[in-house]
Amino acid sequence: MGKLIEVFGISKTMRRLVRVEKKTNRRALAAVRRNAKLIQKRAIEYAPVDEGFLEDAIRIGEVRGGKNRFEFLIGVDTNKLGPSYTQRGFRYDIAMHEGSYRLGIKSAEKEAFSGKNVGPGYLSRAFKDYEKKVIKDVEEALRGSF
Repeated sequence: MGKLIEVFGISKTMRRLVRVEKKTNRRALAAVRRNAKLIQKRAIEYAPVDEGFLEDAIRIGEVRGGKNRFEFLIGVDTNKLGPSYTQRGFRYDIAMHEGSYRLGIKSAEKEAFSGKNVGPGYLSRAFKDYEKKVIKDVEEALRGSF
């Protein structure tokens, strides 16, 4: 025969679990948001500056989907690029990220002055620089929620 087990405090436990869920979401979101700002700053440091306003156009976009799903997109807002955006029939931001080229005078000066590697892959290199830190910070944020 089975034994009857009586459980007390189930609603209190459920409320605690809901609070933990909200706390973990807030902490993880804050950690990712902090790191997105660092990645944006690094991408700006790496971005060429010979034409347009590429540095000013590097933005963070936050996309929420579902109950607990969010994404951060770090990329170029083409509305902020300025007149060189479509000059010579190509997208300056894409050409500068994906292409192979010699730096122009302004970008070479930026690189020499800042000590940063200005040029191709400015967005993906910035993310790569912080990839492990993002993971570590989110893991720490989640651990700190319990």
